[in-house]
Amino acid sequence: MSQPTVAQLKKALSIRNQLDALEAKRVKLEDRLQAVLVGEKESPAPVKATRKIARKTARKATRKAKKAKQALRPGSQRAYLHEVLATAKKPLTTDEVLQEMFKRGYKTSAKDPKKILGVQLYTADFVESAGRGLFKLADKIAAPAASKATNTKSKRGKRAKRKTKAKSKAQAGAASSPTA
Repeated sequence: MSQPTVAQLKKALSIRNQLDALEAKRVKLEDRLQAVLVGEKESPAPVKATRKIARKTARKATRKAKKAKQALRPGSQRAYLHEVLATAKKPLTTDEVLQEMFKRGYKTSAKDPKKILGVQLYTADFVESAGRGLFKLADKIAAPAASKATNTKSKRGKRAKRKTKAKSKAQAGAASSPTA
């Protein structure tokens, strides 16, 4: 008997892959049939995917809530931005806002403060776009209350943050596991 050629081996491999895929599909269909016969509800999407989506939307909601509740710390960029826009009589450009902030005593060590201010202008809830590149104070949203905290920078490092994350995960795991 002669050795099979490369073309024959490739064809045999593709047939084998098709068989494996069909076998996996058959097993899934059998599982779904069994679930229907038992009376379980059929899930429209895999559980893992729905959990991932739920976590993502929960994270977005938390971020939005934090930002809405975030106080205007004295000396922060948000505080200066709010002050400048509140006193402006007309919509301002990014450059105008930045110049006015520096006039009022804003200090930063950033290499590109204009870029950072641009992000703030588009994400702050109290800022509203008034045309192309122009910004003004939003009419509907009131400014967050000023914070009583005097410490403007957190002293926690990366290690401390990791420890808190680990603790919260452990607590979450302990809360979700059934205690008998």
